[in-house]
Amino acid sequence: MLRAAFTLCLALPAVSQTRVAVIATPAGDGVGPEVAAVVDSALAARLKETGHTVLSSADVASRLKRHPELRGCTRAECLDRMAEIVQADRLAGGTVRHEDTTLSVQVWLYDPAVRASVTGQSQCKPCGFDRTTELAASALDQAHARDTRRFQPVMLSGGSQPVGATVRLDGRLAGVTPLRVRLSPGSP
Repeated sequence: MLRAAFTLCLALPAVSQTRVAVIATPAGDGVGPEVAAVVDSALAARLKETGHTVLSSADVASRLKRHPELRGCTRAECLDRMAEIVQADRLAGGTVRHEDTTLSVQVWLYDPAVRASVTGQSQCKPCGFDRTTELAASALDQAHARDTRRFQPVMLSGGSQPVGATVRLDGRLAGVTPLRVRLSPGSP
């Protein structure tokens, strides 16, 4: 019988290594493109403040422009494809509405590693567009707090002596040593 020693290492990714692409906020629902652009700028600024690497909005728009079939699509398959195209670890986006005197901003964060998103929302009444940046930052903080609790992927790496040991996680084949695999909550 062959005996092997197995070494295991779990590494939590640093937040600053997370590359986030802000997907353009659509205009409409009582707001123009200028207000939607304010939401996008507020999201990018707040993401940078919280340690994320934010991809250039011009680069993101340019890459996605070549894929009109993805415009407005919020299905996981589309979001996964967008993240792949722009080479982002996560996507962020928002919607903004102004009805009567109520201004409402909803923000979402999508993580393709777990194929799930979290949202945050902030609104004020009576309120004007001058509060758009503040509301977007507040909504992002809510989503980010949920994101921090829900999405904690880890990198699993291991080796054995001798090499070539089969590694199973929850009964499923994960690979052979030396092994390096990213695991997310709920993933098989």
